[in-house]
Amino acid sequence: MGSEGSSPQDFISGGYFLTKVANRKPYMAAELVPEKIVTISTCITAVFPNGWPTPGFELSPKDHEPRLQALGIHPGRAEEVVSWVAAHPPEPATIWPYAFTSVDLARQFAKTFMEFNGDFVLVGVALRKDLVGAFLREAREQYGGNTSELVEAIKQDRNPEPKGKILGYDIHGDGIAESHSFLCHGLETDLNKEFSVNLNPHGLIDDGGGALRFSDWIMEKDLGEHCLWLPWRLDRYELS
Repeated sequence: MGSEGSSPQDFISGGYFLTKVANRKPYMAAELVPEKIVTISTCITAVFPNGWPTPGFELSPKDHEPRLQALGIHPGRAEEVVSWVAAHPPEPATIWPYAFTSVDLARQFAKTFMEFNGDFVLVGVALRKDLVGAFLREAREQYGGNTSELVEAIKQDRNPEPKGKILGYDIHGDGIAESHSFLCHGLETDLNKEFSVNLNPHGLIDDGGGALRFSDWIMEKDLGEHCLWLPWRLDRYELS
C-alpha cells in the first residue's frame, strides 16, 4: 500500500456503506480487472445507504422493491426498513440524506436485515484532508440545495474509525442518490497505459499518490460523468 497519507489522521471519513462484492462487468478489461470488485459505485453494484430510505425521500413499492431485492432483503420488509432508519438516526440526527456515520450503526442494520447475506462487505470511505475543501466546493456548485451521503459525512470532520483494513483507492465521482467509479467507463485501460498502474485483487489502486495523479488526469481529459473525480480510500471492517 502506498505510504502517502496512509495515517487515519490524514483522512476525513465519508461514512460507512454495505456494498455487494461485484462481479467484473463484460465491458471491463478481463486482463486488467479482477473477477471480484469492491466499490460503492451504484453503477456497478448494490450499495446501502443510497438515498432511500430517508425521511422526505419516499418511493413507491415498485421503486423500492428492486433496491431491497438487490440487497438481499425481502421486499415485504420495506416498512420495517423505513421504521428502523427512523429509530436509528445518524449522528448528528440532522444529517440528510440518511448515512451510516459509524461502523456500529452499519453493523446494527446488517445484523437486523442482512445477517445471512455473505455477498456484502462493510466498507468505510475516506478522503485526504487536503482534498476535502475542493470536494465540498464542488458539491455546493453541483448540487445546489441538495446533498449526498458522502457530503454529509465529510462535513462532520471525523477521522475514519480504527480497525479497518485498507483495501485501496477508488477514483470515485459523487452524485445525488448515485455514485460512480472510473471502472464504469473502462478507464482501467488508460490507468495501465498512461500510468503503468495495475489494479489490486479488489479492483482498487494501491498507491494513494498514483490514484490522485490519475484522478487529476481524468478531470483534465474531462472523462466520465460531470463530477469531481477524487481518490477515495476504502477500508473494510468486520460485520460483527
